[in-house]
Amino acid sequence: MKLVGVFLLFILTLSASHAAIIQGQEYFLLDHPDSALTNSQGPYGLRLDSLAPPVGAGPTFSTQLGGASVRLVWDGLTANIVGTLYNNTTMSLWQVSQTLTNIVAIPGGFKSTAGELVLTDPNNNMFVYNAVPDGSGNVFKADDSGHRCGGHDDCGPLVARGWLLPKAGDFEKDYYGKVFHGTNDWLVQLTPVPVPAALPLLISGLLGFSLLARKRRS
Repeated sequence: MKLVGVFLLFILTLSASHAAIIQGQEYFLLDHPDSALTNSQGPYGLRLDSLAPPVGAGPTFSTQLGGASVRLVWDGLTANIVGTLYNNTTMSLWQVSQTLTNIVAIPGGFKSTAGELVLTDPNNNMFVYNAVPDGSGNVFKADDSGHRCGGHDDCGPLVARGWLLPKAGDFEKDYYGKVFHGTNDWLVQLTPVPVPAALPLLISGLLGFSLLARKRRS
């Protein structure tokens, strides 16, 4: 019965701890409100200027519009992002898959120092990106810092952000000839995928067995 108790404690902790990225829990990626382009292109969580230069042209991809749905799960060794994104320019759904490696646990979540993203359009054209580090050396970071949520109602506290460059050596240049990273990136909110409806019944059943066993012993 100790095993049942541990399992119940794990489930309760999992369902109650929405203020941190929990290993093994799935999360929906939600569009982030913090961007000037949101007003012109609509809500988005991924921006890839390299698909339509010059710098600043977009396109952007929503994680929620038009039937889009993207999930993230961190298993302790890798983090995987899979699902469909809505291209705000072409108004079509694109497949996305990203694997993040070299995962390190941090307070409230995790950070990664390596990874690759594959984006597939409706015609099965594939665009491959390497994750690249920001100034801190991270290529992706997800935690409860509330990063860039200041001044936005109903934003966070779970936030993820990451940086990307095209893999084929097509490193973009800004107008000054410098390699730039800033607009091929994720900036999303995270919310836990709801526990399946049948799980409360399972928990109740396990609790019932536990109480019955105690009653028999007494």
